[in-house]
Amino acid sequence: IEEKPAACNEDGYEAHYKCSVCEKLFADENGEKEITLEDVTIPATHKLSPIEEKPATCTEDGYEAHYKCSVCGKLFADENGEKEITLKEITIAAHHTKDEGTVNKASLTENSVTISYKCSVCGEDMGEENVSVKITNVEVTSSKVIVSFIITETEIEMTEEYALDEVTEAITDIMKPKNIQHVIDYVNSFTAADTDDILTDAQIKAIEYVLEYDFGK
Repeated sequence: IEEKPAACNEDGYEAHYKCSVCEKLFADENGEKEITLEDVTIPATHKLSPIEEKPATCTEDGYEAHYKCSVCGKLFADENGEKEITLKEITIAAHHTKDEGTVNKASLTENSVTISYKCSVCGEDMGEENVSVKITNVEVTSSKVIVSFIITETEIEMTEEYALDEVTEAITDIMKPKNIQHVIDYVNSFTAADTDDILTDAQIKAIEYVLEYDFGK
């Protein structure tokens, strides 16, 4: 009996001899070594090749690493072909990767701010969300207002700067009622530094803001 190679789903067997009368099996043509079918059986087996992981992109699915039979095309999770799987089970869906987000400066209030997100890979707009914040400090200089705050949920600390001509109503709402001593100290800090005692337009504008609001100092 000629050898029958094993298939993916069917056992084969090694070459051997079979008696046409009693149907016993033998390893040799002289019938001296009797054998059983189990002795010569070649178990069914897949011819597996490893398939490396293919990462998903923003627009195309990927898949996890696995093994594929070159004969029947079936997929397996292990190199021994013991755990059959489907492509659906190992598919990594196409997806965008959200960046850290960009603060919408004009939206900042005492309690919240809007953050816009994009895909860090392709730049696709991924929407925005309004998050709770806690203002930790508001500072004014001769040309800008600096607001420091913490995003409540993540405890991420952030700082945003505003030119004095772009300070919005939302930002002024963050500032406290005026503090007279603060105003005096602020004006003195300019005059002491200026030998001519002449304030610039930017400094005057900054002082006007301080006269209306206390910047947390």
